[in-house]
Amino acid sequence: MPNKTYETIIPFIREEGLMDLIKVITYKKMTSASIIQAFKKCLTWWVKNTEEGHKAWQDSCGDFNVGDLAMWEDIVNTSMPHSKLTANGIVDWKIIECGDPSDIISFDKILVNYKDLPDDWDKEV
Repeated sequence: MPNKTYETIIPFIREEGLMDLIKVITYKKMTSASIIQAFKKCLTWWVKNTEEGHKAWQDSCGDFNVGDLAMWEDIVNTSMPHSKLTANGIVDWKIIECGDPSDIISFDKILVNYKDLPDDWDKEV
């Protein structure tokens, strides 16, 4: 297996504003779309070939989506052979649940305020 890996964060947003992220580590640089295709392939195999996958599919009412993946994450990680992921370029993955849209902070949120710095701070170093 190659030593170099790449990390990609893929956001998923529901119409009501809820958001989850999937952090994916891959062996090669992949687009978000190709990572999702790889996941679909692996998860379809998991649903077709494992008891846990079949149960998850039934539990999702035949609509297994990112929300379902978040609920079944631990079981997917223990019941899907790692070789299925690596064969599709995926080293590791993790759901990062963001939950309530009010928890999302603006990209432009100020993290250092000028007023919190000493008066003479702006002098040349």
